[in-house]
Amino acid sequence: MTNILRSSFIEQNWKEFLIFAPNFPDQTLLARVYSATILYLGRVSDNFNQKLKNMDTLLTTTEKEQTLPYVLQLYKEWSEKGLEQGKNEGMVITISNFMRKNPSLTNEQIADMFDVSLETVLEIREKLK
Repeated sequence: MTNILRSSFIEQNWKEFLIFAPNFPDQTLLARVYSATILYLGRVSDNFNQKLKNMDTLLTTTEKEQTLPYVLQLYKEWSEKGLEQGKNEGMVITISNFMRKNPSLTNEQIADMFDVSLETVLEIREKLK
């Protein structure tokens, strides 16, 4: 883990982080270890994220079979969560900017215009204070 910030290290070893214990007897413990490893690497290494995004084309058939299903599921969930979080952040920024430029509009009008709940608008308005 001390070399993880070196892109050359990731380039050479990224597969080993996905396929490091395919025959481990305690699958529950193994799932936790994989989860922690992949989440950590995903947060500290853009290069690792790129490899994960392209793993369908970068892994051989045998390597894909050795990559446990929950590793693939974890990445899928992580990607979807990231996309959803990005959409939500974009919506908040858009509504915030609109509210700054149109201070006379009521919370109800803004909620209706952006098709969001009144609670969402109130939360955004509170953050603007």
